[in-house]
Order: sequence, then C-alpha cells, then structure tokens
Amino acid sequence: MTKKYITTLAIIFALVHFNSCQVYAGNSFFSQDSENKIYIIEEEVNLNGKTFSVPKDSVLLFKKQGCIKNGKVKFNETYLDGSVKFMDCSFSGKVANNTCKLSWFGLSTDKDAELSNKRKNSEIISEVLRCIGPVLEIDGFYPVSSAINISTHVTFRAADWKIDYVSSSYETDYVPKYGFYTTQSNGSLFFLNTNSDINLYGLYLKGTPEEFINAASVPDKLTYAFDSPYTRGSLHAVYNCLIEGFNYGVRSFGSYIEKIQNTTFNACQFGIYTIYTSDFDVYYCKFTNCMPDIKLSATQTLNSQTMSRLRQTAGGTFCEGCGMIDYAGNYFENNFINAIVDEGDVIINFSDNTFYQPVFTDIYIYNDGVGQDGPFMSLSAAELNKVSIDNLAITKNKFIKNKNSQLNYILFIRDTNVLPYTTEKRDRGTNFVFSENIITDLRTSVLENDSIIGISCQNSESSRITCFGNNFINSKAKHGLQIISGSSGYITFITAENQIPAVMENAFVSGDESIVKLF
Repeated sequence: MTKKYITTLAIIFALVHFNSCQVYAGNSFFSQDSENKIYIIEEEVNLNGKTFSVPKDSVLLFKKQGCIKNGKVKFNETYLDGSVKFMDCSFSGKVANNTCKLSWFGLSTDKDAELSNKRKNSEIISEVLRCIGPVLEIDGFYPVSSAINISTHVTFRAADWKIDYVSSSYETDYVPKYGFYTTQSNGSLFFLNTNSDINLYGLYLKGTPEEFINAASVPDKLTYAFDSPYTRGSLHAVYNCLIEGFNYGVRSFGSYIEKIQNTTFNACQFGIYTIYTSDFDVYYCKFTNCMPDIKLSATQTLNSQTMSRLRQTAGGTFCEGCGMIDYAGNYFENNFINAIVDEGDVIINFSDNTFYQPVFTDIYIYNDGVGQDGPFMSLSAAELNKVSIDNLAITKNKFIKNKNSQLNYILFIRDTNVLPYTTEKRDRGTNFVFSENIITDLRTSVLENDSIIGISCQNSESSRITCFGNNFINSKAKHGLQIISGSSGYITFITAENQIPAVMENAFVSGDESIVKLF
C-alpha cells in the first residue's frame, strides 16, 4: 500500500481494514516494528522519557482521549491525523503533512506556565519547524520567552485567515487574534537565519506596546518582531498582520523582502526598518504611534548634528541603501516621522498614501554618506558613486495636518555631500519629483516660517527637485519652500501648475534665495 493512499484515506482504512491497524491503549508502543501502517492512539501513552521512533511511512491516528506524552518522538515521514495531541515531548525527524497545527505539539498558551516550564515554547517551536512541512497553522496566542531562530522555508498562517482578507485598502474587517507575544519587556520574537524563507498570514505579533505609545519608555535592549541581520533570509510575504510594541516591527539588513500588505504597525519605534534590502512593496498598510524615547523642545535648534540624529530616532518606515521600493495606499498617523528615506536608495516611490499629523515631519530625506556602520564601510570609489538617492517620486498622496508639527513642514529634505572618508564632492539626491499631491490643512494657527518643503544642503550643485501639479490651496503654510540657515551651494527647483494660496505667491521661498535656482 502506498504512502499516498494511507495518508489520504487514513480514517476509512482504519475502519474497513482494522486488521492492518494497530491500536495502542497504554504503553505497548515499543513492541511495534511494522512500517506503512496506521497506528491508532486512543488513550494516553506515557513514554516515560524514552524515544518513540515512528515506523517509516506510517500514520498516527489520534482518537478519543489519545495522547502521547513525556518523551521523545522521532518522526519518519509520519502522517498525523485525527485530534493530534502531544504533551511534554521533544521532536525530531520529518512529518508528512503539508499543514500542521501548532496546538498539536503541546505548547502553553498561559504566560505563567510558559515562564515556569523547563521546556519553553521557543524550544518546542524550533523543533517543530525542523520537522514539519510547508505550512504551520497558528491556532492560539502563544507566549514566547526568547527569540526563535528560523532556518527553513515555512508559512505561518492564522487558523481563521483566508486569502479573501487581502484587500486594496488599509481599512479591513480582519482583526488578527492568533499569533505570538513576548513574556518580557525586552523580548523579541523571530530571527531569520541564512536561507530561511517565511510567509506570515493573519498573525498578531505583540511585544510591549504600552512602553512605546506616546514615547513612554523605550526598552534599553533592542527588540524586534522579525530580524534578519546581514543574512540572506527572506521575509517573503506578510499579509493581514498586526505587529506592535517593538523597537523594530520588521528589521532587515541585507536580506530579502517581497511584499507587506494590509498589515498594521502600531506602537513600535520603527515599523519597518530596512538597510541594503532587496526590492519590495508595502501596500495598504497602517503605521501608527511609532515614537521615540525623547521629547523635543518647541525651540529646538535645527542644525546638521540635530537633524542627523533625529532621522535615526523613530518613524513608520526607514529605508537606506535599498533597491526599488514601492509604498502605495498606506496610512501614516501620529508617528514621530512618518517615513524616512536615507542615503543610497535607488528608486523609491510613495503614491496614494495618506500622511496624517506627524510629531516631527512627514517625509524625511537625508543624505550625508553611506556605509558608516558594519561591513559596508569598505565601499570602493566606484560603489560610492551609486549611493545617492537617484530617483524619489512622491505622487498623488494626501497630507493632512490639524496642528503644528515639530519642524512644521509637510515635507523635509536634507541634501549634502559630506562623506567622512573621502574629499571628493558628490551630489546626494539627484532627482526628486513631488507631484499631484493634496494638502489638507485644518490648523487654526501656524508658525511664521511654516513651509511645505524645507531644504538644508551643503555645497550641492546638481540636485534637482520638480514640484508639479500639486494642490496646496488649502495649506495655511506661509511659504512653499524654506532654505534652512547654514545651507550652501544651490539646488535646481522646478515648479509648475501648482495651486497655491495667495499668501505664497510673493513669498514662495523663505531664507537664502541664492541657494535655489527657481524655474
């Protein structure tokens, strides 16, 4: 009899051909030696610390109160069927099922029990991941005491998730309830190793959001829901998830991401933080309450040192040295900085997003060199020529404000060619397009120097900004463009077919107008 026949007709076979099955009711496990059969577990089987090596190509069919506990289970292309239940077991070998449920393997869903158990959930999950097939169904909300290493290809899918929940809106009816949460304030969840590949569908990944909301108290130890530092692991697809309460919701250093969609990042220091990451898309996600552990003075002096530090402070998204990234249809609300585009990105597109009321500023573009941390410090001169932000398009977005932000601008640009390890001048940020955006300004009062776009540059000569077809008519800002004190060189600024309020017509530029070639 073939394995396929057994695995697909296990229950029928057990009923019709019972003489080819073996029933275990007690501790008779160790008398078996037959492969390719169905073994029925109807009662508790206590292994008493011993190892049960399942015969090759067999079925374990759990019925009634059947349970295997207190020992080691070595699978051998084993198909699990029925009301599967293991308790206090360790696992090795391979399971034949395409989909397994995490609840089968005896994890605790109680935080106190997890903390007191000798074998932690993270240890059990790591073993299960090495044994199972491509899909692990998450059918509980599990505490995790230490980060779980993932070194395989697997899909985590919530028990109640369906592909129909993927939509073209950040407002969805699906609320994740199955997933994982940390048992301590400085805890993380998952670490992607080299050659790992994971999908996440409908999961709730919870850290300690109460420590991040309103910048209350960011933990001293960096925490993350998913981390992939300097590996070739892949966070392949993330759909309909809720990730909250970490320093980094998703952090990627030189690894791969494909798509993140319909996912909410709440109360993280950074929702998505990517450096030297592959081309990826972020569609119809929500970023809220991404805050730092600092309070800015209303009279904070903005200089190069201050601005350099602030870009690393907190934000909805952060990308540096990445390839082609598309942010479309997302909602950013009440983040310190809604989106940060740092040095070395090739093509970044923001379209059809809503940016609502940041604490500091909406989109922060910064360039002062690349590779100052980690293995990328050794970039050659040829490679350094590639690290400017070559193309940044911000089109058809909505910017909404109902109170003054810390920097007051709806959009902030930082452009400089300061490289600490070379004296060669390079312009940083060669082509920036800001077009067909709509600004809705609900403020009752604005600061005197409030502007839509702010620029600080040092010796820039060839950077170009095209500001085309935007609707600024409802903006209460006094200027369209402000040059921050201390800037030098010049930037080409092309403006056409923008709708602007009367107050801007004769005072579009604030600051040193010699910095801007205005067309």
